[in-house]
Amino acid sequence: MTAAAPDRSIHLLRQMLRIRRFEEKCAELYTAAKIRGFLHLYVGEEAVAVGVLEALRPEDAIVATYREHGHALARGVSARSIMAEMYGKMEGCSRGRGGSMHLFDAKTRFYGGNAIVAGGLPVAGLRRGPRARESRTEREYPSNLRLTPDTRRTQYA
Repeated sequence: MTAAAPDRSIHLLRQMLRIRRFEEKCAELYTAAKIRGFLHLYVGEEAVAVGVLEALRPEDAIVATYREHGHALARGVSARSIMAEMYGKMEGCSRGRGGSMHLFDAKTRFYGGNAIVAGGLPVAGLRRGPRARESRTEREYPSNLRLTPDTRRTQYA
């Protein structure tokens, strides 16, 4: 971003407030039983998403955790498509199938969240591609780790 410091600060603050208002609306709708399933809010963490995503480039891929609304909004996924996803509508960013925890938007390179601890790591590994994995030497991996190029699976001895 090439804006002057005060303009940049205002931009970042607006992003954080936008995320906060979105989360407050989600909480209201969830309490009214309009949104079903799980809802893990991002309230209080807005600066993390805005700050980190401000530092990334548009071509960088994003893989989030299950508290991903703020990341998706800061990345540029539309609030309308995220809210439609919460409602389970086809217009949602995951066609209404992902709900609150599994947002996806290929245009912004936002590859969703995962509720499993470190569950996004295999997806994040896709960014490097198979050739990058093949070029690594054994000494770069723990001694009990064996990569099998034919199956692309990681095995522990």
